Amino acid sequence: MKEFTTLLATAVTQLLAGDKTPSRLTPFLAVQLFNMGCIKMVESKLVTTPKAEKLLKRFEKKAAQVDCDNRVFGAINLLLTEAGQVVQHRAVWVQVGRTNWERDQVLQSMRNLRDAGVLRSFKKGNNNFQVFWTLASDTPETPAFETN
Repeated sequence: MKEFTTLLATAVTQLLAGDKTPSRLTPFLAVQLFNMGCIKMVESKLVTTPKAEKLLKRFEKKAAQVDCDNRVFGAINLLLTEAGQVVQHRAVWVQVGRTNWERDQVLQSMRNLRDAGVLRSFKKGNNNFQVFWTLASDTPETPAFETN
């Protein structure tokens, strides 16, 4: 399956909004959307399928997550300015805007940054309310053991 690109997302958005009919698509877009299952032939006419809306929603969700990742990265740089500083996810969520982003989006962004090697998380207790985040570069190196 090919990647659902911005160009395809724009075409699907126009189709679903009624701004463009499937017959007015360029051959390139029509073939790509047909191969992805977004449009089909019904009685010699091209029509959109429910899959088009699903793919568009998935694309928009991914794009929103990338935007959130960038904003969380900026917030981390504002909040963690000194070596050894720690922060909890709520402070980052407040910094990026609690009304703009859902808690799960901010947490996923922090996990993505952890996977990319920017952040490190650790628990100070046995519950999820005591999870702290710090810059991965602040991690003290473990000394190597030597034998005498």
